[in-house]
Amino acid sequence: MKVVEWLLNYGARQRGPRDGTAPALEMQSQGLPPVSGPVEANATLRERLRFESLDLPMARVRREQLDRKLAEKVLGAYLSNRVQTASPLTVNFSVLDDAQASLLLETAVHAVQAAGRTNALDDAAILERLYRFKTGAREVALLSDAERSLRPLAQLAPDLLSANLAGRAYAIAASLLFRRDDVSSLFLAYLGARLGLGDDEARLIRRRYRN
Repeated sequence: MKVVEWLLNYGARQRGPRDGTAPALEMQSQGLPPVSGPVEANATLRERLRFESLDLPMARVRREQLDRKLAEKVLGAYLSNRVQTASPLTVNFSVLDDAQASLLLETAVHAVQAAGRTNALDDAAILERLYRFKTGAREVALLSDAERSLRPLAQLAPDLLSANLAGRAYAIAASLLFRRDDVSSLFLAYLGARLGLGDDEARLIRRRYRN
């Protein structure tokens, strides 16, 4: 008799789904994982259903998290190279007029002096790096003139900005200051500030030309 009573009570506590309901299909349509055991007696299921009523289904949340991480990686890769991608920076003296070339070579003289050298024309390493920018006899003459009548950088910087040569001037200075000492780094920081270059843009130029 006691066994029969126990079975009846156990059955009452473990009621199955009501007629006309399909809990497994309902959970599948809501993006929830299946739950084993009687539906109404399972507290975990009730918690999941309560969460789903307040927020997105777990599967959708996980998908949005993955999409967000992927978007961050793509955006980070673009931002790290956006200056070169959006506006490729090249320095080619052969396509510059005399006024533009003179401004850039004045910047070169400042960089040479910052490196502790007094005469760029007598320095083979400096001339070799300038030749990378398609310099020739004209640039040698203009470089000599720049050394004789060098203006302070505070006066030179506005002319570089007006001529839209800020990035090229910084690239030349970075190329000539290839030794990574404190004085060179401080000069490039000062030059970048004078030319209004952002930290990211200046870093990308140094990465490309300072080697």
